Amino acid sequence: RAVRRRALGDMRARAVPGGPADVRDLAQSLNFLADESDRVGEAERERARLLAEVHQAAIRIRKHLHGQAVVREAVTAIQEHLAVDFVWVGLVSGERLTIADGDEDAWRQVGDVVGYLPPDSVAWLREVYQHRSSYRIQDLRAEEAAEIPARIRESLLQLGAASLLLTPFGVGPELLGCLTLSRDDPDSPWTPAEVEAVESLAGDIGRGLEHARLYEGEEHVIEELKAVDRAKAGFIAAASHDLRTPLTSIIGYVELLSDGEAGLVTPEQVRMLDAVDRNALRLKTLVEDVLTISKIELGAFTSHLEPVDLASVVWAAADVIRPSAGVGGLTFEVVCPDKGLMVDGDPGQLDRVLVNLLSNAVKYTPRG
Repeated sequence: RAVRRRALGDMRARAVPGGPADVRDLAQSLNFLADESDRVGEAERERARLLAEVHQAAIRIRKHLHGQAVVREAVTAIQEHLAVDFVWVGLVSGERLTIADGDEDAWRQVGDVVGYLPPDSVAWLREVYQHRSSYRIQDLRAEEAAEIPARIRESLLQLGAASLLLTPFGVGPELLGCLTLSRDDPDSPWTPAEVEAVESLAGDIGRGLEHARLYEGEEHVIEELKAVDRAKAGFIAAASHDLRTPLTSIIGYVELLSDGEAGLVTPEQVRMLDAVDRNALRLKTLVEDVLTISKIELGAFTSHLEPVDLASVVWAAADVIRPSAGVGGLTFEVVCPDKGLMVDGDPGQLDRVLVNLLSNAVKYTPRG
């Protein structure tokens, strides 16, 4: 009856030993096999659960772009899904193992343990990593823990640890660090499913840290480039500002000479002064353009809106460009009311737009 019930899917069915000795032996064997089958089934379910949770943790790890966040996410995942009393993440620095920056609890609890690590500990971890395996000790008080340095073993026992699991991680052949897990209960050994889950998570930590390292390197380069760009923009802004003062003086003195303030000016001298004035104004416009660009790059640019007659801006820009158009043998006409085109705008910036557009038109229009 017990065999038939199990064949029909009742996995809880057990035989009641009785009768002759051979029947009792058969019933006990059947029960043993049934118990073993249940144990295997439970282990497989536990393995599937752990791997599913590790998969979800890996997705969360991949979302982070900084090493500290990767470490915190990994520690959190282990604490939530594995029965561990303590976990810390060590990172390889040179040929030493240090506690990861994102693992705050570890600093307070295992600082001494890390200090006792022998100089060749990284080489030993690298050998374990090359075999893609873990190092586990089910009982720190037993003979199997004798190979652990005495001071480290004593410190772990003082922390209450009864068993230990070390799983190195990295990317490709490069060792980046290791996961260290401990339990206080000596009757709770590390199962193969747990070791497999930790090793899977360690692989995701290695990839996450490598991704974060590359991203943080790019961030550092970008910040350096931004600093150089800010310095360049600041220099250009200062230089442009310093150029405006002598230009304003030149334009002022040209105007005084043209008005005859320093004596009579001949027609030939008037033409020369007009040329100087035009080119000084063009240079001033170029300086203003550079200053505006540097202000935009520095985030210091602002427009001051006010009522302005757009017609006056158009005529003023046309007066600036007209001599250049004449020199280029171009016909230049303005179709615009004398006044009355009122808008809210920045007069200086509107003038700069029109002068730049007209300058390009003069520069790139064929002669004639």
